[in-house]
Amino acid sequence: MTLHQLRIFLTVAKLKSFTNAAEELGMSQPDISIHVRHLQDELGIKLFEIVGKKTYLTQAGEVLQEKVSAIFVQLQEANQLLSDMKGLARGSFHVGASTTIAMYILPKPISDFGRKYPGINIHLKTRNSGAIERMVSAMELELGFTVGVPIKQVKSRIFMNDEVVLILRPKHPLAKRGEVTLAELYKETFVLRGSGGSASWRFFEQLFGNAKSRPKVQMELDSTQAIKWAVAEGVGISLVPKHSVLQELKSGLLRIATIKGHKMSCPLNIVTHPQRKLSPIARAFLEIISSQQFFDAQ
Repeated sequence: MTLHQLRIFLTVAKLKSFTNAAEELGMSQPDISIHVRHLQDELGIKLFEIVGKKTYLTQAGEVLQEKVSAIFVQLQEANQLLSDMKGLARGSFHVGASTTIAMYILPKPISDFGRKYPGINIHLKTRNSGAIERMVSAMELELGFTVGVPIKQVKSRIFMNDEVVLILRPKHPLAKRGEVTLAELYKETFVLRGSGGSASWRFFEQLFGNAKSRPKVQMELDSTQAIKWAVAEGVGISLVPKHSVLQELKSGLLRIATIKGHKMSCPLNIVTHPQRKLSPIARAFLEIISSQQFFDAQ
């Protein structure tokens, strides 16, 4: 059993696909299959079940995935400690962020970090907040940046306070009002980030609750940028963090409104695993974050 075999196994287990694992690792699909077969032969137990075109972990595969994931986390931590001994001259760092934070908040800190530590590679994954939190909880990411109230499985700290606002195109009948009632919004059509943990869905559900009575959702899109363009074109209205539309408000492309009786505070969080000690590189990155003007010490 080699680390190479185990890395291949973990990649197949994560992606649930031999083909996708081959693409991610830069190998051929037959080579992936051979390595997995040799690993199963050596262990004397089947790790995957293939049903139709879908790949599933067996119970033995799930046990091995859990144990091997912990081994690779320890190896990564050892590598980061060695990087610290070299004065952060070389190394890599995996961080995740919600799409809006990745687009509107992190570019400057990442640029500042790159100038200070040019030998360290930052790998930034962008997903919705829920996905980033789950990846941090599963130790797939060391550090995450999310919008809204985080799940209980992660440790969190607010680094900036924002608010969720209703965005509308300038010609929308409600655009000149500045404040609207919740009752008026039941007649409207919404455009939101994809469900499953996005901040816009969390606040939409917070406002309207029961799926049978809430307004129509016309579109689910993958990015806040796409949502802004859809709203500007009159597809619907949406809920987004205010910091993500400052440029559009300035240019007049969009208008915002508040919802009477509903102050939607929107914390931007740093999330980490509660039992994982941060690497020196992660701590150095947080020092860069703390030096920015948007930092909220509370």
